[in-house]
Amino acid sequence: MKELIAAIVPIGICVVLPIIIVWIIMQNKKNNTNRRTEIILAAIEKNPDIGNMEEILKQITPPQPTFREKMLRKLHGEMMWGSTMTLLGVALLIAIIAWVSYGNYAPGDIAALGVMCAACLATGLGMLIAYFSDKKMLNNEVKEQGD
Repeated sequence: MKELIAAIVPIGICVVLPIIIVWIIMQNKKNNTNRRTEIILAAIEKNPDIGNMEEILKQITPPQPTFREKMLRKLHGEMMWGSTMTLLGVALLIAIIAWVSYGNYAPGDIAALGVMCAACLATGLGMLIAYFSDKKMLNNEVKEQGD
């Protein structure tokens, strides 16, 4: 029984959970679109001689974020996750050093922590590098638009 649960839990987390999350997001988008469509159809039914349908569509449709807003949101995420993962990697490195200096460890445990430490540091530093390069690109884009 334990083997069955040990097999089902990772499958549920790695396969079923992402599918459910994507399905919920798509259902939310579909419901928003249907709601806007119903509003437009009701407006057309009540007043078929609507002259400025474009104005109604602009009021109902949420505004699209500009390139700058999208980049700022992306930069914020890169900085947040990059710093978090880098700090986690440094914390794991400190834990490895402390564990080795203590002297009572199994080599397999140190190897596993080392792999996790390297993965966290690589991910964090990669995201911080992406943050700084994207920030430079955004500054260049703003300068070009200003000229």
